[in-house]
Amino acid sequence: MPESTIAEKLIKLRYMHNLEREEFAEQLNFHWDTVEGWELHNIMPKPQNIKKLCEFYNVSLEFFHIYYKIYFDNPEEKIKAWKEKNNYTYEDLMDMLGVSHSAVARLMNGKIKIGL
Repeated sequence: MPESTIAEKLIKLRYMHNLEREEFAEQLNFHWDTVEGWELHNIMPKPQNIKKLCEFYNVSLEFFHIYYKIYFDNPEEKIKAWKEKNNYTYEDLMDMLGVSHSAVARLMNGKIKIGL
C-alpha cells in the first residue's frame, strides 16, 4: 500500500492492527469522524494527536513526517541558544528568518511554535 500522505500512513497503521476506523478511533479516544476526516478528506491531524498515535502504537514521529520530530524537539530552545551563542539581536534574526520583529519576539517567548 502506498504511503506518501498522512492519510495513507494512518490507513496503513490501522490496517496493520486489523482495526476498523471506529475501533481505531475508540482506542485513542478520538471520534470516528475525526479519523474519517484525516483519512478521507486529508484533514491534517494536530501534532499532539500524531504524538498520541505514535506513542500508543509505538511508531516514530518520523513515520508520519520529519516535521513532527522537529515540532516536538524544542526547535525554539535551539534557536534561543544559537541566538545567544552568536550574540544575535532580534533584528539579526528578523533578517535571517525573514519574519517581523513581533514574530521573533513571540518565537523567543514561546508564544508560537515553528511550522514547516
